[in-house]
Amino acid sequence: MKRHKVLEDNKSEFFLEPIPRWITHFGFGLMVAIFLAILTFTAVVNHPRTIIMEVTVSPDSVIAEADFDVFQQITQGQKVAIRSPFSDLPIEGKAEVQKAWGNANKIYIPIEVNQQLIQNMPIRNKLLCKGEVILYDASLLEKIIKF
Repeated sequence: MKRHKVLEDNKSEFFLEPIPRWITHFGFGLMVAIFLAILTFTAVVNHPRTIIMEVTVSPDSVIAEADFDVFQQITQGQKVAIRSPFSDLPIEGKAEVQKAWGNANKIYIPIEVNQQLIQNMPIRNKLLCKGEVILYDASLLEKIIKF
């Protein structure tokens, strides 16, 4: 009996009384709010997508050959980057797209790039390679400005 009495004397009031219900509801609500905020952030902030396709780089132009499903994802003036197997740095530019082109299986998309970057690449006539085309979606700030 004496030992049991000592244990009860040493217990704090926190363990004797249950946690109030409003604290557990608040904690659960906070967890749900944080989860929804993370989902909203990932839906709003778009990450660049990398698509491997045929890219023709010549001293005067860059043309990417895209499938129709890729073409549907590209918007006029969308920022794109091309990474060829021969260089580590991507060539950044803007895609020139007209939705009237979308009647074929393969679409050739001219990409407007800085000519100095192309001139620095070792190209004689044309370079046709399996390159990566990185599609940058508009940032949240650009979407707000356009709206």
